[in-house]
Amino acid sequence: MNSEFTPTTGIVDTTKNVLGYMRGNFHVFWHFLKPYLLYMIGAHLVGLFLLSMGIPQVDPKTAGNPIGEMLALYFMMCFAITWYRVIIMGPQRVVAVNPFGLQSHEIRFLIFSVAIFFCFMLALLPGMVLTKLMPAAGLVLAAGMLVAAMWAGLRLAFYPPALAVDAGVSLNAAFALSKGFVWKIFSANFLVSIVIVIPIFLCSFVLGLVAIIFGSVGGPLGTILSGLVMMPLGVIVMPMATALTATILANYYLIAVRG
Repeated sequence: MNSEFTPTTGIVDTTKNVLGYMRGNFHVFWHFLKPYLLYMIGAHLVGLFLLSMGIPQVDPKTAGNPIGEMLALYFMMCFAITWYRVIIMGPQRVVAVNPFGLQSHEIRFLIFSVAIFFCFMLALLPGMVLTKLMPAAGLVLAAGMLVAAMWAGLRLAFYPPALAVDAGVSLNAAFALSKGFVWKIFSANFLVSIVIVIPIFLCSFVLGLVAIIFGSVGGPLGTILSGLVMMPLGVIVMPMATALTATILANYYLIAVRG
């Protein structure tokens, strides 16, 4: 399996390069996703079963259960680590993550990812609280905190790929390494999002309509059927979006470490 990724520096060039690599190497993506696919499907099935038994879901508008969603997310994060290795090391040299036997640097990858998420949410909290008291000031504060959180997250964006390949890069070193790449990372992700948002929306819309039809059966059976219809979004579409983001970060990480 010789599908080496060649990094690019320009924003538009990187966008084309990342999308082109995914189109031309879908077999590589599929090869490394398959080991985790059954686990993610199983996690979603566990969530649907619990949901059909009346255990509260995260959002009444989605057929999702906290336990199932967290299990599926765990396996998808394991895939993300593996995909970073595919892009940085090349498919032939990749050792896929064993979700039942994580190495220390893989555990740090997961902890860092969860910490970044919660820090991002906490950064938005003051603005959300102030918005209820002073809407205009709250919105300004929320917008400012959002920009600050995004900037901090982008400055630390090289830490996950470094952890994925166990490069021995510290958090401070990752922060320094990303200098000059914030705008490139943001813009490339934005452009890729524009390209994929319409297909994802159409897929979600069609599956959503079918899920509503099946959900009209009612009861546990309707819940399970509608959840099964929506499952491709969680086990195929989301891993693809994750792989695209990881490829962008790995692209600029390679440029940075190579000088």
